[in-house]
Amino acid sequence: MPTTENFKDFVLESLSSAMADTPYTFSAKKMFGEYCIYVLEREQSVPKPIFLLCDEALFVKQFEILKPLLESAPLGIPYPGAKESYILDVDSHTLLREVVLTLAPTLPPPKPKKPKKK
Repeated sequence: MPTTENFKDFVLESLSSAMADTPYTFSAKKMFGEYCIYVLEREQSVPKPIFLLCDEALFVKQFEILKPLLESAPLGIPYPGAKESYILDVDSHTLLREVVLTLAPTLPPPKPKKPKKK
């Protein structure tokens, strides 16, 4: 079941509320009926992919830095062929805040897109 636009808006609102007093903002891009959530720090010009929103659930990769924080979080596969990821509780602003504050500074910038061949 693809993620609805209403749920995507709810997740973005929850993230914004959880991070209200920080330099982070969020956006979403639709991809194959699901969404990728991006984080942008005010000083940066390029948003970084941080979460996947699939089947009405918020996923984050199993980064080593998140293990202590999410050791009891449920795991799931966001889409067929993907690696197992943590599933986050969208209603837990405290958890969302801790994940973003821990992960966002360590994320590499996205790889530049290759020019299209003619």
